[in-house]
Amino acid sequence: MKHFSLLSLTCILVSSVCAETVFTIPQGYTRITIPAAASSSSPTLTSVSINLFNNLTYSGTAVISADFDPDPDSDTDTTDTAQTVTSAGATWTADEWIATPHLAHIVNANGAEESFLIVGNTTDTLTLDGGFDLLADSRFNSATTVKIREANTIGSVLGTDNTPFTQNDLVYVWDGSAWESFVTFGGDWFAASGSNAGDDVTDAVIFPEEGLFIQRNETTDATLTFFGEVPTLSRAATVVGESASFISTSFPVGDTEEGATLASLNINSIPGWSTDDSVFVWSGSEWIGFVEFSGNWFFSTGSNAGNDANTYIVDANSAVFLSRSSSGSASNSGVTIPVPYTLDPVE
Repeated sequence: MKHFSLLSLTCILVSSVCAETVFTIPQGYTRITIPAAASSSSPTLTSVSINLFNNLTYSGTAVISADFDPDPDSDTDTTDTAQTVTSAGATWTADEWIATPHLAHIVNANGAEESFLIVGNTTDTLTLDGGFDLLADSRFNSATTVKIREANTIGSVLGTDNTPFTQNDLVYVWDGSAWESFVTFGGDWFAASGSNAGDDVTDAVIFPEEGLFIQRNETTDATLTFFGEVPTLSRAATVVGESASFISTSFPVGDTEEGATLASLNINSIPGWSTDDSVFVWSGSEWIGFVEFSGNWFFSTGSNAGNDANTYIVDANSAVFLSRSSSGSASNSGVTIPVPYTLDPVE
């Protein structure tokens, strides 16, 4: 297993975080280079994920309520959901976690963290937009733990002052059925395609489980540098059956110096994953396809089709595209990506 040397180990004493208990939060940084376009007509495409967290603002035990509502506003045109999670002893201010977007990171039954958008809160209860019943299919135990962190957004991740990106560059996010494109202009980000074209998306949330595609049209490299909390628990994402998802590799480094082996991402742990399902990794110039058979991965495209691919390296801080033909509900379609490193303090 890879050892990850931290930028620092920060000891924090904050009553709202840890009930007045001193504990250590591992902090680090990662730098992602977006290669320059060869020319104005030959852009580059790079898959990116943001695998460090914003500062922890609350941590405590929690109880998930059996009150999932698939359509809380009775609007058939939206996909909003609602479910409440209570943390006894919390003393929050009503709706303090929605003034700016915040995520609740909740530990599931496999001991992995999943993140959900907070859409409201009382003094001790969060209302989450989770997309599925957290208690269905034993995905979560009712008694669990919750951590609250400010969410990353398009603006906070990519910048809002035309640095390092310009209006010539594009960013793509997969919405479950198509790529949505965003462009920066005048210091903000706007939807450049689809029914929301022209809308300001600067504050749109980027989830830890979500990948981005960046199209660089400028003929200079762009560099993204992130500082934040290093994940210490396995991460989970939802990959619904008969659909496609673009998911993060989850960690700032992998189980090798270059990144993560395909096998170590544990994708075939998704319940119901079959030989009809595929993984695609962007090489920088093309999609490379993979299928799993009897616990092993094989190339499914190109001259290597049929060859063993267990040790194929997927870059850290990138993303993979999963295409599922097999069935599976959201509550029963979780993938758990194990922590690929141990944490060593800097001397």
